[in-house]
Amino acid sequence: MKRATKLTCNQVRFYSETFTAEQLDANLAAAVQRHLSECTDCRVQHHRTRRVVALLQLKRHEQPPPGYFENFLTEFHQRLAASQPTGWRAAWARFTEPTALSPAWKWAASGAC
Repeated sequence: MKRATKLTCNQVRFYSETFTAEQLDANLAAAVQRHLSECTDCRVQHHRTRRVVALLQLKRHEQPPPGYFENFLTEFHQRLAASQPTGWRAAWARFTEPTALSPAWKWAASGAC
């Protein structure tokens, strides 16, 4: 009698997309299914992978309108520049950004003001 295969989380994540596409052999598919029934983290990850694969399958036939890529970078940079704050707003945004300054620097700068 063949011994049941015990898979690790890394192995299940590796096989997750293939398992979603139903391209695994029966023994490996059973081992993946067994692991998914026991491991909540892998089950959530597998569910997310299935959703992404389903979305990609829906979008694979869509094409952008003609001329979409001709001015893509120019329009992207214009929109990016328009969304960035300038002047005092830019300085305030940098000061209030959570990762910009340590709390000690914020206290020192507010005390100096």
